[in-house]
Amino acid sequence: MDTTKGIKRVDSVDILRAVGILIMVMGHVGFGGAFDRYIHSFHMPVFFLISGFLYVSKPEVGVGKRILKRAGRLLLPYVFYAVINYIFWLILECKDYSLWYEPLVKVVTYNTKDLPICGALWFLTAMFFAEAYYMLLDSAIKNSVVRSVTVIVVAVAASFLQNSTSFRLPLTIDIAVICMGFLELGRLCKKLDESSLIKKISGSRIILFAVGVVLLAGNAVLSFVNEYVNIKSGWYGFVPLFWVNALIGSAAYLAFSVWFDKSAKETNVIKKALVNIGRRSMIFLGLNQLVILLAVKGYGLLRLTLNAYIAGAIVLAISVIILYILCLLAETIKNEKFRKLLGI
Repeated sequence: MDTTKGIKRVDSVDILRAVGILIMVMGHVGFGGAFDRYIHSFHMPVFFLISGFLYVSKPEVGVGKRILKRAGRLLLPYVFYAVINYIFWLILECKDYSLWYEPLVKVVTYNTKDLPICGALWFLTAMFFAEAYYMLLDSAIKNSVVRSVTVIVVAVAASFLQNSTSFRLPLTIDIAVICMGFLELGRLCKKLDESSLIKKISGSRIILFAVGVVLLAGNAVLSFVNEYVNIKSGWYGFVPLFWVNALIGSAAYLAFSVWFDKSAKETNVIKKALVNIGRRSMIFLGLNQLVILLAVKGYGLLRLTLNAYIAGAIVLAISVIILYILCLLAETIKNEKFRKLLGI
């Protein structure tokens, strides 16, 4: 969403975004059912919470103009990366060329299943519609308390409804209603971040780390207390527990992100890399599954007989390195129109 330059602890936010995107890549590599179950409890909500945290209301700018700006920021890369992945799908994955059109139909209709290679692109339409809904409500409801209650009640009710039916709307129009609730919660977290208690906690690295450990443990336990959760599929298990655990998991990784930001020097190589990944996360989102596919095929040519987890770790490392190199290369591009297509 719209962000303000110089926002407090922006590096921490970028680190959190980077951690979230790297967890996503790990999920796409595949490390077993337990890991998949755990990460789905929080790792998509965290991105919407970040967007809400960075949201800046701009009443002087028309809502329509702001929505169009977000369309350019999110939907143009959506189409661009979908086309790139589709081309590689035709070359590498298509088994019946008489069905060449099916992935393209998915791109413009029900994009939560069978997208060409990069299934993660559903996130971009979900983010766009969630932001569009939120901007409209933020403009229409002037009282912040009424807005917060309205948005959260609608989002929670929508998650109950979606959880109990298999009916779905195209282009994540329905999923975006649930995601809108996390935007509001992220915005509320921004107010909480300004409180004296949170300032005191964030001022101590020891307390921050301890809070992160406690929250992480709670998130891990609750992930297995609840049923399997997957926002893309509309599965939330016990809905109240889904919302609570999504917040706990996000807060845990935020605490560690702030702790690491405070602990590491500005010259720290890992910190610089994470910040860079956070700011170029669109490239990771749009190309990670394609790079993983190529890495898996390349690894298969070696005919190594290694443990599945070791093989997965190798594929993960190769994929992250390649994606990071692509981020560095993208930064050298000066053409603004092409940069918009890349989402950077």
